[in-house]
Amino acid sequence: MWLDRWDTNVGEITFGGVKKERYSGDLVYAKAILDDVWEISIDGFQVGNETFCADDCSRTLIDSGTEYILGPADEVIKIHNLLGISTALPSDVLMADNTSELYEPNITALEYYRDFTGYR
Repeated sequence: MWLDRWDTNVGEITFGGVKKERYSGDLVYAKAILDDVWEISIDGFQVGNETFCADDCSRTLIDSGTEYILGPADEVIKIHNLLGISTALPSDVLMADNTSELYEPNITALEYYRDFTGYR
C-alpha cells in the first residue's frame, strides 16, 4: 500500500508484488501470529530514545489503515508526549487532539534490530 503524503486523494495498493520505486531499503518480513489479523511478536519498540513494551510485546497489532496508537493508557500518554502532541480524555479513550501537522517520529522495532526511520 502506498499513500501520497501530500495529496490525501492519491494512493495505490499492489497485490502479489511490490513496486520498488515506492520505498527505499529492504523489506522486513514478520510471521503473523494469527491467520486473520496483522498481529506479530516484537521484543519492544522505541520512540526516540525511549523504549516501550520491553517486558511484553508478544502480541502487537500492525495497522497501516489507522492513525490510532493503541495500548496501555500510561504508555500511550508517554508516546503522545514524546511526539509533542496533547492528549484529550473523552471518557476512557485517549485521543491526540492536535494532529494536523505531519509527524515523522523515530520509531524502531527492537526484535529486528532495525531502525525504520527514513524508510519511505
